[in-house]
Amino acid sequence: MSIDTVSTAPFDIGEVLGDTFAVIGRNIVVLANLAVLFVAIPEAINIAGVALAQVAPVFGLLALIGQLATAVGLLLAYAAIFQVAMQDLHGQPVATDRLFRVAAGKFWPLLGLFLLFTLGVTVGLLLLVVPGVVLAMAWSVAMPAVVLEDRGVFSAFGRSAALTRGKRWSIFLLFFIVWLISFIVELVLIILFGGFQAFVGRQHSLVPTVVLQLLGVIAIPFWAVMMTCLFNRLRGNAGYGAEAVAEVFA
Repeated sequence: MSIDTVSTAPFDIGEVLGDTFAVIGRNIVVLANLAVLFVAIPEAINIAGVALAQVAPVFGLLALIGQLATAVGLLLAYAAIFQVAMQDLHGQPVATDRLFRVAAGKFWPLLGLFLLFTLGVTVGLLLLVVPGVVLAMAWSVAMPAVVLEDRGVFSAFGRSAALTRGKRWSIFLLFFIVWLISFIVELVLIILFGGFQAFVGRQHSLVPTVVLQLLGVIAIPFWAVMMTCLFNRLRGNAGYGAEAVAEVFA
């Protein structure tokens, strides 16, 4: 069985979203625990540092520690959730020790990929926007490729480009729909909790920060699962069976 398979089936946004919600529903407890460990705790440290810095500037160091922990936790969360979601999609259990071992082992490749992704897309956006969007969509499943196919950074970029070829604007529509819904929810919550009034009145308020951080605890697992489901569909369900799962995570 080749690990380089590419699905020839038509891309269906509904199928990706359906897979996403199904995986989340079956693994809600595991995903919640990972979100708390890798996202909520570092962000709580950050929020505490920001709040306390208003009393004593020295607590700004606590906020810095929280920000660094959040950055590290973000990559570890993605690496762990990719494994949980892919294993679930193919009916394979994932051992906790292997979950964290693989996530830790993929931290530096994911960091390098993230930095190159950000640089490439930023330069593309400066070139009349469209090139940046195209690059972002072409590389949209590079992170799952690093973790789930045990690829290096540049190999993952190439793999993602091959998987997304001919389907990038459909993927863009998928991401845009999810982003738009997330933005509306975020705005409504900020307004409900008074953050908007503080913003209009030019008053300092922690409300937007707290709302954004709390939403991140929910949004990050959702995006990680969705990226895995997208990767799985682009690769082809039949091309990633139990044997392949066991081989990659051995």
